[in-house]
Amino acid sequence: MLKAAPARPNATYEFDCSMHIRGGDFLASERYRVVDTEFYTRALAALKQQMKVNSVYVVTDDSAHAKRIVSTIESRLPGTRLHVPDERGDMTQDFTTLRQAKARIIGNSTFSWWAAALDPHRAITIGPNQWIRGQDRNLILPWETILPV
Repeated sequence: MLKAAPARPNATYEFDCSMHIRGGDFLASERYRVVDTEFYTRALAALKQQMKVNSVYVVTDDSAHAKRIVSTIESRLPGTRLHVPDERGDMTQDFTTLRQAKARIIGNSTFSWWAAALDPHRAITIGPNQWIRGQDRNLILPWETILPV
């Protein structure tokens, strides 16, 4: 008998914001370790100044890494529920979640940047000023708020 896959929340409707936390191979290279817990905490605090944020859905390729970051954020910004799925989602579903988000916080990943770029509603997007350590980005969306890393 096949087991049904666990139900994943519908991040587009159930959450105020989506946050992309890249782990995996990005943690192995110093040049891609650009965003950290401090960046995500500041980004969420900045987003909360622009809109009401009670819940955040985390899109990630590394749940263990994302849960460490989320634990610190929750202690610094109490009252915000952050949901990290236990298993990596389907990449197409993750892309759609980021693209359709009511608001989003992106890391230094073109995966989440393209999702934001293809959002026809131009939802609030907060991203880092660098893709690679020490190199400022030159691709910035008109509706994107850039924070220093």
